[in-house]
Amino acid sequence: MFGYIRLCQNNIPCELKQVYSNYYCGSCFALHSNYGLLARFTVNYDMTALSLFAKTLENPNMKRMACIGGKKQKNELFTTDKWKKIACINILLFAEKLRDNIHDDNSILARILSMIFSKCIKNARRDFPNIYSLIKDGYNLVLDDEKQNLGAPVISADFADMMINIIKDNFSLRDKDIKIIRAIARWLYFIDALDDYDKDARKKRFNPLSNPGLKYKEYVNTHYKEIYLVLYDILHEVNDGEILKNSVDAEDLIIKSLIEYTIPVTTSNILNGLPLPRFRHRHIHLIERTYIMNRRLSKIQRKLMKLLFKNGNQNERN
Repeated sequence: MFGYIRLCQNNIPCELKQVYSNYYCGSCFALHSNYGLLARFTVNYDMTALSLFAKTLENPNMKRMACIGGKKQKNELFTTDKWKKIACINILLFAEKLRDNIHDDNSILARILSMIFSKCIKNARRDFPNIYSLIKDGYNLVLDDEKQNLGAPVISADFADMMINIIKDNFSLRDKDIKIIRAIARWLYFIDALDDYDKDARKKRFNPLSNPGLKYKEYVNTHYKEIYLVLYDILHEVNDGEILKNSVDAEDLIIKSLIEYTIPVTTSNILNGLPLPRFRHRHIHLIERTYIMNRRLSKIQRKLMKLLFKNGNQNERN
């Protein structure tokens, strides 16, 4: 996965911060309990989001557990079928990301990591061959799309389809959850392509947004309309203010925060070439503030963010 779904924790109540922390730690403990200590190094924020959708914690408000010790209790809590599947998906997506890096530029680091994590990967494939098959077939389709240079909208849609197939086959989720996950998966692929634009150009890797002769900032300033159209196409259905309007569960409230805060802020920072956000500010709707707070945004980038999230603002006021 890509690691972009980092909750903006300054914008939610302390109780929800604790729930999110429990899910993140739970993802780490599940990797350790099911696939060994080394597997914990593959934990990422994106799989924490998936565990929120799957509601893998029976008691999300439980007291936070220490990283070290409590092995017996952790094994009881985090070796359930749901947690084991989350851990398996985490490891197998990590393995495919390594394979993709080897395919793109014959990365020595990716080859070394593949050997180091080979036991974890082998065990995950053995435990859930259906998940392995879905991920392998999905990534093969994405690689074929990249070879044909089909463009970011098509490739991101195929990546999202892979994630939806995995989730439908292994978890019982609501239709609106599937809709949100599809949008987030497409956004992840597209925002990763934006974030890696210059790095891929230097290393001569494939990037669906590649435009020879243009640096990243030049690309954003000259193609902001195309970027807006793609982002709007991906996000408009989950940015209508209605999809989780009457949410009461802690998990749903956190997911709502991811949609309304994390995705706009992360998008803004990546468009501006800034690090992933760690904000300190008052509890104000960031869909309205994203393009105002960041004074370093160019006029064109501010216009892009304003257009992208305008519909969400209007519906929120209504």
